[in-house]
Amino acid sequence: MVSHVENGLGLPKLQEEIRRFLYDQLYPFADIPGDRVDLRICPDFRGKVYVFNSAKAMFFAPSDQSVSRTKQVWYSEHGR
Repeated sequence: MVSHVENGLGLPKLQEEIRRFLYDQLYPFADIPGDRVDLRICPDFRGKVYVFNSAKAMFFAPSDQSVSRTKQVWYSEHGR
């Protein structure tokens, strides 16, 4: 249920946001976008919500020129 996900992730307006998203999907050319339309007009959602955890890490090298040269050598020696 959406309420379990709302509580578990601390997203108290998830049900509302889903309804507004569905409105935008059903009426992409509506005069009033889903984030401003009266919630009573938005479709109801009573389906299941699944959460899949994932992680992404990004590493950035400093802009120091010596580091940049080292990085270029590393890439040429150990190409992927």
